Amino acid sequence: MTYSERFQQTLIYGLLLSLIFIAVPSSAFAAGPKDVSVRVTKSVGDLKEVSAKVTVNAPPQFVWQTLTAYNEIASFIPGYKKCKVLSQKGSVSTLDVDMSISRFMPSYKYQVQVHENAKALQLNLHRVSGDFKQMDGTYRLYATGNGAKTVVVYNLKVDSGVNIPGSNGILKSNVEKGLLAVRSRSEKKHQKSLIGKK
Repeated sequence: MTYSERFQQTLIYGLLLSLIFIAVPSSAFAAGPKDVSVRVTKSVGDLKEVSAKVTVNAPPQFVWQTLTAYNEIASFIPGYKKCKVLSQKGSVSTLDVDMSISRFMPSYKYQVQVHENAKALQLNLHRVSGDFKQMDGTYRLYATGNGAKTVVVYNLKVDSGVNIPGSNGILKSNVEKGLLAVRSRSEKKHQKSLIGKK
């Protein structure tokens, strides 16, 4: 399917989605988790900016392990159908991603480069090809609680190439689910490491 065909398909799904949002009262959409902070704002054109934060009850090393286990991402983060490492050179990895952001819309297929800065505990993501007109993101990890906990700060700029009604809510929900999944996975890794220790 060409990008033009996918663009037209997305427009159709967007129209159907707009009808759903009109028909369903706003009270039907539950508020997100209180322990995850996600803010979505509109920038220039259809560009969306996301600022999010979550606290993980595990040291930064376990969160870093979770975020950089690229081939495992599809197994624990909702919406990811595939996340495969295509190439890896030094601190730069190129990933092939197939992601579904809503059951009402087609999946997005794209390639993204991830630049790791292990010393600064920072990951920079940049879309290099495929769907999405623009996508740039950053994960920053901050140790807190004397190193026992980690504050994960996630920032994203994304333009799907088409204005879809209700997209802010969809984006917010997906980011929340993703951060909760990262937190859960990281905390499990930490708890597993404590087995047999006092």
